This record gives sequence, C-alpha cells and structure tokens, in this order.
Amino acid sequence: MSMEYLNAQIKAGAQCIQIFDTWGGILSPADYERYVLPYTAKLINGLNRMETPVIHFVKGAGTMLDTVKKAGGDVMGLDWHVNLGAARDLLGLQMAVQGNLDPTVLYATKEIIEREVRRVLKENAGRRAISSTLGTASCQQFRRERRFMVDCVHRLSQR
Repeated sequence: MSMEYLNAQIKAGAQCIQIFDTWGGILSPADYERYVLPYTAKLINGLNRMETPVIHFVKGAGTMLDTVKKAGGDVMGLDWHVNLGAARDLLGLQMAVQGNLDPTVLYATKEIIEREVRRVLKENAGRRAISSTLGTASCQQFRRERRFMVDCVHRLSQR
C-alpha cells in the first residue's frame, strides 16, 4: 500500500519522498536488520523514482546508521541525538543528510539559536548536501524563531 501511495506521489510530481520511521530506533541493530530493513529496502527499491530523491529517517537510529543506509535511500535523516560529524564520517561522502537541530532550541535566545546553527554547520565540516532541519516537535508558536533559525542557516552556510 505504501509503495502504491508513494509511486502515485512521484507520478503527481513530488520533488522528494520521505520514509519516516518513528519507532525503528527502539530496536536493537540486529532486530532492525532482521525485522525492518528488508521491508524498507523493498519499499525503496519498488519506487518508480525517476529523479525523485528518497529521504530515509529512522528516529533514534544513531547507533545503526550503517545498517539503515543499506535500505537504499539517497538522503539520511538524522535526529538531534546524533553527532553530525560522526554520522557524516560513517555514511560517506555520497550520502546527503537532513537534520539535526534540536527543536527545543527554539525556546532559547537568538544568540543560542545562532550558536546551535553554527555548531551543526561546523559538524558538517563543509561536506556537500546538508539540509538543516528541526526535529519533529517544532510548533506553530515558534514562527519568528523558526524564521530566525532559517535566516541563520542561510547566512552562515554562505561563508
């Protein structure tokens, strides 16, 4: 069912597809590889992707990114519990990443928001293809703070 739905999204012109696995990270790496990976890989491999990139996000998967990578996505989504630099080293230069700013940073001052954006960009160490995003808990109430965070990413990543 998911494959049919995602293929319909691609056919309708989706610019990218994200497979979002909220619970995969609670499994051990061995259990993830046995019970989840084969089905996620089958889903990704069954997409009529054309030029549509697939983002694969498994919340809490920082200890098994090498296993999650085997599913075949183009972009690895990373939550804020993962050191971006270490993840980039493990995933290699060809894998783009999405993440990994902690959404609670929006409760902080502008100075702290900017500091955290700098930290994420520094951990990426100039490697290609990073999409800087907040975690899933970013709320409507933080509209101005999100705008400031996005402006920081744009301004600081141009250097």
